[in-house]
Amino acid sequence: MRRGPRGPLLVAVLCALAVSGCRSERLAFRSDVAVSIDTPAHRERVSLPVQVELTTTERLVKRQRAEPNRALFAVFVDQEPMPVGESLKWVARDDDGCRDTPDCPDLAYLNARAIFVTSSTSVRVETVLTSPRGRELSEGLHRMTVVLLDADGRRQGEPVASREFFIEKVQQ
Repeated sequence: MRRGPRGPLLVAVLCALAVSGCRSERLAFRSDVAVSIDTPAHRERVSLPVQVELTTTERLVKRQRAEPNRALFAVFVDQEPMPVGESLKWVARDDDGCRDTPDCPDLAYLNARAIFVTSSTSVRVETVLTSPRGRELSEGLHRMTVVLLDADGRRQGEPVASREFFIEKVQQ
């Protein structure tokens, strides 16, 4: 009795075993909680301070009404946000002065680093980062990323929204 080729069956079994070993608990795809950036428009030319306006899904609005005094969003300008599951303390992980201060990072610390936390759908971006050489980057292209936070300031899921915008030169 002759048997058929075993190669395709073996490949299928190995693929099934490999895929079943993949972990997905750190992946946080959320289609039920969404936010979009209304202003500034994509690649719009603005001047500082920039008023950022967000629109959220009804589910997120209900969540905000249930817990009105908590931060829901962090807006990161010209930098990557903390990884999923990390808190805002991650931003100051390399800052010895902040690590030794119990309430650090506070809002002043974050704002000075172009990170703005809000419990509303509106936030005022007053500063942007400077270059490593100290040259102001207030002119030119900037990028903001909005992430969702839980009650402890931990990032929930992947970036919720992202937007590029230009800051025009301020005439003095």
